[in-house]
Amino acid sequence: MPHAPQGTCASSISQGSFAGSNTLRRSGTGPYTCRTRLKSTPRTTISACAAVGTGFPVSITRMGARHSLLDAVKARIRQARVLRDFAPVLEPDALTEARQLAEGLTGDDHDRTARLLLGWFYWYRYRALSPGRVNQDLETAIAMFTPCFIAGDEDLPEPLLPHLADAAAPHALDLLRDAGESQSTASVRALAALWQRILDSSTDHPDLPIIMGYLTMALDRQYQHTHAVSDLDTLIEASRAAVRAIPPDYPPEIRGAHLTDLGQALCSRFERTGAFDDLQTAIGILREALATNPADAVIRAATCYQLGWALRIRFERTGAPADADAAVEAGETAVNLAPADHHLRVKALGALSLAYQARFRRTGSPADLDAAVDAGRVGIRALPVGHGDRSAMLAALGIPLLARFNRTGALADADAAVEAFLEAIDVVPTPNAAQLTNLGSALRDRFERTRSSADLDAAVRAGKSALRVASADADLARTLVELAATLWIRFRHTDDPADLQAAIDALTDAVQAIPADHLDRARTLNNLGTARLTRFERTEASADLDDAIRSLAAAVDATPAGHPDLAGHLTSLGIALRTRFQRTKLLSDRAAALSAFAHAVDVGAAAPVERITAARLAAALAASADPERMADLLETAVRLLPEVAPRRLVRSDQQYAIGQVRELAVDAAALALATTASTTGERATRALQLLETGRAVLLSQALETRSDLTDLRQRYPELATRFEDLREQLDQDTSATGSDDGRHLLVDELTATLTRIRACDGFGSFGLPPTVHELVAEAASGPVVTFNISRYRSDALLLTANGITSIELPALTRNAVLDRVNAFHQALSATTNPAASPAVRVDTQATLRAILEWLWDQATEPVLRTLGYRGQPGSLEEWPRVWWATGGLLGLLPIHAAGHHTDPPAARRTVMDRVVSSYTPTIRALRHARRRDRATQADAALVVAMPTTPGVPGRLHHVPAEATLLHNRLPRVVLLTEPDTADPVLADTPRPTKANVLARLAGCPIAHFACHGVSDTTDPSKSRLLLHDHATDPFTVSSLAAVTLDDAQLAYLSACHTAFAGSVDLIDEAIHLASAFQLAGFPRVIGTLWGIDDQLSVDIADRFYNALRTSDGAVDAGRAAGALHRTIRAIRDEVPATPSLWAAYLHAGA
Repeated sequence: MPHAPQGTCASSISQGSFAGSNTLRRSGTGPYTCRTRLKSTPRTTISACAAVGTGFPVSITRMGARHSLLDAVKARIRQARVLRDFAPVLEPDALTEARQLAEGLTGDDHDRTARLLLGWFYWYRYRALSPGRVNQDLETAIAMFTPCFIAGDEDLPEPLLPHLADAAAPHALDLLRDAGESQSTASVRALAALWQRILDSSTDHPDLPIIMGYLTMALDRQYQHTHAVSDLDTLIEASRAAVRAIPPDYPPEIRGAHLTDLGQALCSRFERTGAFDDLQTAIGILREALATNPADAVIRAATCYQLGWALRIRFERTGAPADADAAVEAGETAVNLAPADHHLRVKALGALSLAYQARFRRTGSPADLDAAVDAGRVGIRALPVGHGDRSAMLAALGIPLLARFNRTGALADADAAVEAFLEAIDVVPTPNAAQLTNLGSALRDRFERTRSSADLDAAVRAGKSALRVASADADLARTLVELAATLWIRFRHTDDPADLQAAIDALTDAVQAIPADHLDRARTLNNLGTARLTRFERTEASADLDDAIRSLAAAVDATPAGHPDLAGHLTSLGIALRTRFQRTKLLSDRAAALSAFAHAVDVGAAAPVERITAARLAAALAASADPERMADLLETAVRLLPEVAPRRLVRSDQQYAIGQVRELAVDAAALALATTASTTGERATRALQLLETGRAVLLSQALETRSDLTDLRQRYPELATRFEDLREQLDQDTSATGSDDGRHLLVDELTATLTRIRACDGFGSFGLPPTVHELVAEAASGPVVTFNISRYRSDALLLTANGITSIELPALTRNAVLDRVNAFHQALSATTNPAASPAVRVDTQATLRAILEWLWDQATEPVLRTLGYRGQPGSLEEWPRVWWATGGLLGLLPIHAAGHHTDPPAARRTVMDRVVSSYTPTIRALRHARRRDRATQADAALVVAMPTTPGVPGRLHHVPAEATLLHNRLPRVVLLTEPDTADPVLADTPRPTKANVLARLAGCPIAHFACHGVSDTTDPSKSRLLLHDHATDPFTVSSLAAVTLDDAQLAYLSACHTAFAGSVDLIDEAIHLASAFQLAGFPRVIGTLWGIDDQLSVDIADRFYNALRTSDGAVDAGRAAGALHRTIRAIRDEVPATPSLWAAYLHAGA
């Protein structure tokens, strides 16, 4: 379902997730200053409280006496209160009774009555003896009344209330400091009530704003505990009052802190109620808080943190780009201001991560996603396991990781996101809806890559659990959207109609729950329309199709221009309109669908794959009617291919990404050739450039960093050294499958270094693809023929010294080629089947010959005839060379062996009887190979021989003979062989391990491998030569990625399938061992397309190396193409009816 992953947006983390105590507490502001009415400070008062009670247990007898004392003191107080007669409290016995009663205080709740009486007793004594002066009676009265004030007793002398508030403040602060989730509702309410009493008793206090701040802290604790909106309302009113109470000349830190607390509370209420006015007001208040310019860095950091959160939320509601930028700016400021060891910095990092991710959703900038992930990782590293903020920070990390996976396809990011969301749930007692929704989304998205049913089922469970705990607010809508996406995916996987219906129902409810101006509404409408279209495909109910189109059109209308989501929404609408056109044949629907697809291609902020998809859908719909326009769209798509598989991805992710857009360049080139708006030569040139851009994308990417550094080292040695260092670091990671947090930084630095190099005089084209002029120059040694087999048409593009032309090959259709490829390889399998009868083997050879004859008739003969190669060269003529860039399906057939090989020898119609053939993936790769060709005479050779292979049954009986003849034929042979009891001569050489081979390649211009080869059709980068340690450290295509050889000349891979690219998804990428050796620096490679005969391989190697020898006995690697041609042609002459034996061998490169 398009855009379902967007549901794990930053708003799925509540503002409260990163909310600590309010700003006064965060800033470290201390308690307010005690008024100066009394000489005693709160500390003195507390000491007095401690002095009046011993805290010892009281006996029953003494309890009786206590009651008598209580009665006596109560009677004296009554007289003083009612009769205004203070004499009873002044009598000597009265003081004795009071002291005895105080001595029995135990510190429990039963003391409150006694303390209240004693407080009044000493208050009346003070009134009688020393009114207006501080003395021991007054201090003792305050000490006795203070616990009663704290407990909420109202029967207290009004003149003492300000002093009691002062005395209660230290205890109230301790309670505020210790307040936490473990406290009961009653205790947090009592704390808020205490601070309200302190405030009510301190109306003329000079630090009244600070007291009001502590009240808001207590009310905040109360709300955090109860989550009651009524308590939140009370908090907001108290915060407003605190702001109003601040005099103009008060320190700006306090005003800024109160404004920040009010802004935070309003944000919380917006979260709970969805009242947008609260969010708008909060942003204004928070900006006012910053305008007070408080000097305290922590207060400013707290304000910026809260403002960034509010701006991000408003952006997610309205889509205003300015809010996204301002949210990032505020978040960055908060992180920079907060001290490194302050808990606020971690919260700010989490909020900043979410702000970057939110801005990415608007701009599509990968840099924002990287910054979001980086901020999240820094934050999580600062939090120990078990920390209360860890769950929120894990979510702040997981969200951009998942977004980056959906943008780039980096599987390690999906794995890391799932791990983060799982831990976020594990560290909380009860997960909330957002946490469960995030986990479900990550599992679902990972399923779409890995197809793991366990992930999909777990995603459904998480989504349903989230729905059970979601409240009737934004969480509910988000939960419904994400669960619906998961159910829709599961329907596509299992075809269970109940899942599809449940998805539609959930999305219908979600649309009703989301405000009309919220960006999530567009995504939800898009998903609802897609689900309805899916139901139409199942039921063919016209109402479903019409409803789908209405929903999808509404989604497009609700998406801002240029928004990254717009491409996906337009594509979804285009698909629905195309479906209706196919049903009704209304041209207006077709035109509207094309318009939607075309506009989707133009959304520059969208993911490249989405834009490419839209272009291909448009082309499929209108290629025959409007080839010019469709060719333009596909050309735009081809230019996006390098962005689909950027260097920052590990190799497996690159291959997956490029596999999703296979054959794009093929289709683009075909439509370019079908246009009529330009000359034939211009069309052919455009088509060839498209194929050069869109084929072997990963190889071209590697070639960008394989430019000759000789001149650069001489003129700019520091740049050359840095370039090499970066290339080496990135190449070492090419085959990695894990996550590398720093890889994107290396890629950014490499890009910057390339820019610096190209800015240097004489290096403007460093690492860039060849121009048209440079392409034509590559045909000086012979034509390069590029075949293009597309669903639209098939052609051969001919690059000669005179320019670029093309010939259409109408019989070489895609389906016809596919049928021959399948038949050819089935026949090859039968030729090596030991159970096959002789008659069957004869028939399979006949099948192979028939396909080679068809290739000649439909592909190579028209090409060679056009090039002027109409017969076999004369005995004194130099044989012409042709380079074949087959690509695609045709690359799975031996073009060099096409022809009628059973014709009379003097008139054979075959490629090998007309030209010397070589292969190249692209012309750029051929140009690279020729530039690596510095010398042709080799002075050393590495020979790797594996007569037996650990873990592989059987024996290559003729490998020892091959190794022996090479040892005798080649100069300075370095021999690495597997121990072979059948040939003691080979028993004492070093083991042919991967490490030994790589260590010796640099010193040997020739490398010859005689061993088993394996072509991995699932992951061609894992195609490998089986060496001694193949089971633990395989010698794969990826193994050669980091190898750069300056003096290499020839690699001969006498093994099976070394030039075979069998992965259907990567058929245009030429990922096989032969191309890997070329990239490593060998300008010439001898490879094979299928399994070869062990015994015949010795004869072929013998003849080949004989043909390399010059008259003085030296080995000239420059003769490799002609040597192989003569060798294979001679063996063909001996067994022309058995092409499986000789047609597998090919020459690639210069």
